[in-house]
Formats: sequence, structure tokens, C-alpha cells
Amino acid sequence: MPPQNCAQLKQQLVQSGNADLVIFTASGQIMEHSGVFSGDKARCEAAYAVVQQCSNILKPEEKLRRVTVSFDDATYVATVAN
Repeated sequence: MPPQNCAQLKQQLVQSGNADLVIFTASGQIMEHSGVFSGDKARCEAAYAVVQQCSNILKPEEKLRRVTVSFDDATYVATVAN
């Protein structure tokens, strides 16, 4: 994802009330993070693990899927694009 697209995505997420976010490249590198993900490598790694699993459930004809996963102390909403 080009940096300008990352900035646009972050702005959209923040405007819709999502202050806690992390945006990854396809290879798992962190492009942007804020809120509870800032400085918390373990939380970012957990979020990426969720995204990896979600990527596997996309059907070939699907371009986008939103999945919500809840753990003891957190709820992750992963938006995965194909």
C-alpha cells in the first residue's frame, strides 16, 4: 500500500471512531499504529496473526471481508482485502 493510501485509511478509521489501530503491509510490516498498539509489539503481533488467519478465509471471488475476533481483554476487527 502506498504511504498516501495508508494515511487515507488511517484518517477514515480515526474519523469513524477507531483510535486504536494498526495497518500492515502484505508482508506484515507495520505501516501505521496508534492507541493501544503504539509501542506494544506483542499486541501488534497478535493483530497480525488475526489478519493472517482472516486472509485464509477469503473466497476467490471476495475482495473484502471484515472479521471480528474477541479474546479475554480485547476485540479485534480485521478488514482484509484481496
